[in-house]
Amino acid sequence: MITTRKYNDRDYDKVIKFLQKQYHLNKNEDSWLPQRWEDMEYRVGVMVVDRGGEDWHDGIYLWEENDKLVAVMNSEGKKEAFMHISKGYEYLFPEMLNIAEQIYPNAKYKDDGIKKLSVYAVDSNKYKTEELTKRSYEKEEEHSYFKKVECNRMNKIELPQGFEVINGSLEDNSIAYDACHWGFHPETEDEKSTVIPHDWKIREQAPMFDYKFQIMIRNKENNDICSYLYVWVDKVTKTAYVEPMSTREKYRKKGFGKAMLLHAQNLLFEDGIKYCFVNPFAEHRDRVYSSAGFTTFDEKFVWTKKL
Repeated sequence: MITTRKYNDRDYDKVIKFLQKQYHLNKNEDSWLPQRWEDMEYRVGVMVVDRGGEDWHDGIYLWEENDKLVAVMNSEGKKEAFMHISKGYEYLFPEMLNIAEQIYPNAKYKDDGIKKLSVYAVDSNKYKTEELTKRSYEKEEEHSYFKKVECNRMNKIELPQGFEVINGSLEDNSIAYDACHWGFHPETEDEKSTVIPHDWKIREQAPMFDYKFQIMIRNKENNDICSYLYVWVDKVTKTAYVEPMSTREKYRKKGFGKAMLLHAQNLLFEDGIKYCFVNPFAEHRDRVYSSAGFTTFDEKFVWTKKL
């Protein structure tokens, strides 16, 4: 018998093990990688709440059969749904979608006043795309690329003169935060952080967090941190997941993204990690990862419906 219930804090390890099992079964991202769940728990979810959004825990639902987890549904605190379903339980999708349509359109995060739901589905999940089409969801044009690279060799890294790739912690980690933040928000370059944000500090408590996988490009002339990348590593699945990566506006188009990604692959190869995954959104980001050897194995689209 299948039962449905809401998530509680004691379920964290259970969900991580479920996602690890899904990876071992599928060797892809039909479900989130466990690293993405951990990043959500210890960074992104904290950031959403700090910015006035809802606690993502309130929107997590579990489906179990004899106490065995067979499906998970969550949002990121927004009007959206991610659904992770074991093979053989695809028939649960319509039921999950019914619940999603009831709860997620009421999310308050950056509320635009429109009652709607966005459902994320990889293109290879035909049972999902067929059901969404039947229910008159519209497939948006923009999408994420599901990419991976095998970490099976050491890579040569080339950088312009005067720049170097580094990894690890810094004496003042607000410098790393600023570099990452400025890469996404170049208009804030004049706003140097005096306090490391709450979500940036909380991520250090994550079981998978390791400063070794904090990778940056430094300008040796003035010690500027030009680019930032973090890789979440799960030693159970022997996989890695890149999130986030950014380059400050004035340092772009110098090959820094490629250099950091190749350095990451070298570290992962030395640690026996087999594959590194990433989900870039938009073509210009896709090109950066492709330049570092990542290949596309699937695509994820957003399906949206006003309710």
